[in-house]
Amino acid sequence: MVAAVSELDPMKISTYEWQQSHGARFEDFFGWEIPSDYGNFEEEYRAIRNSAGIRDVSFFGKIRMSGKDRQRFLNGMISNEVKSLQPGNGVWALFLDIKGHVQADMKVYAFTDHFLIVTQPYVADRLVKALDRYIISENVQMTDVTEQLAMLQVLGPNSEALLRSASLPDKPYSFATTTIANRQVEIIRLTVGYALLMNAVDASAVLSELNGPLIGRKAFEIYRVESGLALLDIDVEETNFPQESRWDGALNFQKGCYLGQEVMARIDAQGHVNKFLVGFAGESSIQRGDKIYKDEKEVGKITSAVHSLKLNQPFGMGYVRRELANEGEMVTVGENRTTAIVKKLPI
Repeated sequence: MVAAVSELDPMKISTYEWQQSHGARFEDFFGWEIPSDYGNFEEEYRAIRNSAGIRDVSFFGKIRMSGKDRQRFLNGMISNEVKSLQPGNGVWALFLDIKGHVQADMKVYAFTDHFLIVTQPYVADRLVKALDRYIISENVQMTDVTEQLAMLQVLGPNSEALLRSASLPDKPYSFATTTIANRQVEIIRLTVGYALLMNAVDASAVLSELNGPLIGRKAFEIYRVESGLALLDIDVEETNFPQESRWDGALNFQKGCYLGQEVMARIDAQGHVNKFLVGFAGESSIQRGDKIYKDEKEVGKITSAVHSLKLNQPFGMGYVRRELANEGEMVTVGENRTTAIVKKLPI
């Protein structure tokens, strides 16, 4: 499993004391002290798979972009269309370099007078700095509102029942305003489950009202790897193309120019990239960073690894060349040459 430890004292999410009183055990994740588990991560995992559970992701980076030129400016920077994005809607998008390599991924949500950009906690600061370099005379302002806003995720096949709301949005990344525990909450439809956005001071009351199973990072990490949900800086490096990580859904091939657009068009015309992110089910231990071999030739490396509860065996994901990215392909992994079978993601 991946857990990054900061050299500085970790920041605390707004629900820290509430989480602590509900049995949370914490870990440092890129400078934030977040729930690792609540005593039984296997039960938490089963909630994601079989029913529903709540994960506090208030540590996600949140950037408020305002100014009358925000739509035109951001549309020229990222890989998806936001120029005509109406309030109550959102998109998944990437910030690429001119060579088409991924520098950041984000969700962009349109409000009446601003965009809210949500990304990983370790991405927000560098994304603001990168975008700021391109602001010349445009009327665009960016403010980090990570600590002012809380975000929860409701995951699992019974998410709708847990939310008990009659006004759930039905289109991915669209959102609607509702009230939970007499607090205003934006309910955002995700590709899997929902996100709840609210003022940080309201999050504990909302958690109490929902009263659902709680999910820590340990359980979610297993689900994430089994589902092939790549993480920037963990599975996706600054030399990766989006298509290698199955991030095609963040690309819009009908929109106008943006950084890296020519390379994306060229890859689309070519029809493929040369390597893909796939899963590996191992006979014994698989670790992040392990090299992958075919006939004793190094062909890739493991980027994330867990013990899969779905397969009940070691499982990881990593990149191999496309001719080896076929379901059932046999490889070996690590110094001990553990035998592993290639699995298409998600499993």
